[in-house]
Amino acid sequence: MKIYHIPAAPPLYTNTFLLVGENGLAAAVDPAAGAQEYLRLLEQEGARLTHILLTHGHYDHVGAVEELQRKTGAKVWLAPQDACGGELFPFTTPDNAYADGEEIRVDTDLAFRVIATPGHSAGSVCLLCGGLLFSGDTLFAGDVGRTDLPGGSWDTLRKSLKKLCAAVTENVQVLPGHLTAGCTFPFAHAAVLSSRRHGLGDEAAEAKKRKKNKNALSSLSDIKPGDYVVHQSHGIGM
Repeated sequence: MKIYHIPAAPPLYTNTFLLVGENGLAAAVDPAAGAQEYLRLLEQEGARLTHILLTHGHYDHVGAVEELQRKTGAKVWLAPQDACGGELFPFTTPDNAYADGEEIRVDTDLAFRVIATPGHSAGSVCLLCGGLLFSGDTLFAGDVGRTDLPGGSWDTLRKSLKKLCAAVTENVQVLPGHLTAGCTFPFAHAAVLSSRRHGLGDEAAEAKKRKKNKNALSSLSDIKPGDYVVHQSHGIGM
């Protein structure tokens, strides 16, 4: 599996991703950069986009969805709560809804487990893909997403973060929707700091234990041969 990090335009710099499986089947996560960026990489890899997976429906995470859907025939997954229309939730026609806990398989070596994590928006999800967690705007490095927009709820987000700490049993790498140099950090780091900052109590205790995991990566520069390799959108591996 190959992963490309494709940052969207300023001022929000949404982190978006293209993942290509061993048989040339591909998935885009939160495609918000120009559609040509994904199409160019797909052509470069000789790959076919089959899945567009949205962590939530906010406008800054869906900018290229309709064009990619039209030009590739890829199917789109989005929670129906976030397909409600309007300036904040502009994309309204997903092909599929998520089921909490389901596996979405793209290629033989590329599959995602869905973890419903409402709070930042009513339809937010995190996507666990092997040793990677695409957290959207649910979880950042030591912080969490805002809850003051329509569909947001701090009480709901607190419950989702507790659920996430219980569901993620390995110290995976988190690829958030915004922020963070290199866009990757250990899950335990985020969970522990978030629990301290936002008073989540002891629910992150197990994640805290995982902070000492020798396999945890602190940056893309720590990735060794054989690990997942995240490429920048220009195709140069880190």
